[in-house]
Amino acid sequence: KDIGTIKKSAVNLFPFLNNVVEHSYDNTNFLGFLTVSQDSKEYLNLAFPNQKTERICLGLNSSFSFSSNKEKIIAFMPRKLKEDFNQINQILVNNPHFKDWKWQPIDNRTEDEVATILQKSAIFLSFNYNEGFGLPSVEAMACGCYVIGYAGNAGKEYFLSEFSSIVADRNIIEYTKVLLDKVITFNENPLSLINLGKEASVYVHKTYNLAHEKQSTVNA
Repeated sequence: KDIGTIKKSAVNLFPFLNNVVEHSYDNTNFLGFLTVSQDSKEYLNLAFPNQKTERICLGLNSSFSFSSNKEKIIAFMPRKLKEDFNQINQILVNNPHFKDWKWQPIDNRTEDEVATILQKSAIFLSFNYNEGFGLPSVEAMACGCYVIGYAGNAGKEYFLSEFSSIVADRNIIEYTKVLLDKVITFNENPLSLINLGKEASVYVHKTYNLAHEKQSTVNA
């Protein structure tokens, strides 16, 4: 193909870029969408009501298993909304309630290393933003972390108030207050937060397992 055709094909992959009206998703040879969350499925159904959309359920690997041996560790992914984390960290890092706590970034780690960190961590901070699913937060729940933060729309299906704390996107004040409250709770009664982490682990393992992933893929 000539370069002009290649550029046109590339643009057509992104239907809402540069006000493109005609795109490949309206082509008669297009079979349908595969997506990984209910939020994304609703979006695609709204944007392309005449196309088929199937949702595949992601499954957790066995390395992400529950552990009750929690330490005063706050885990987070530094590549996501770093500016939000920096604000929260700077507000709280010298707070006396955080005296014995460690802020643990997770970056450039193997899957097993990530699982080991999460199994030790009492709290995981979610900075999901416009996520297709937001798997790290689910992996943290699977390991028994108490998860706090942004759902990124897709995460609303697993960010349940029974065992986690959802924060409105980019609300630093709310995020900081919730984190402080949960740290105080853990300091006073670690088991209360660990038990909630166990509830989260049971829920996500029941909902997002490899058997469901396989069956939903076959169905799709």
